[in-house]
Amino acid sequence: MPKLISETSAWMDFEYLSDLVKEAMEAGTFDARTDRHLTWSLLLLDRVGWGKLVDGLKTLRGFLLDEQQRAKVRMGNSGEQPLRMTIGMAAFESPKTEEREP
Repeated sequence: MPKLISETSAWMDFEYLSDLVKEAMEAGTFDARTDRHLTWSLLLLDRVGWGKLVDGLKTLRGFLLDEQQRAKVRMGNSGEQPLRMTIGMAAFESPKTEEREP
């Protein structure tokens, strides 16, 4: 990766997420649960759809943080040990390539 890109916060975030995925695969935890989830989609959107999707992701992030707090309370009551979960979300403009169009 060119130094100009490899020193950006976006690339460092991507590398960190990639490292977490690699560690989970090496540890055998990535596919350990049947309810794990991994998807990605290449979408064709207008500006309104783009904005709505990004707003939805922000709402989802709020839900994730709220659920973490609710789980903390439940675990405090039950004594259950936490399950460690990694969630990665991204929305970015993709380059135009014919072979990747949806």
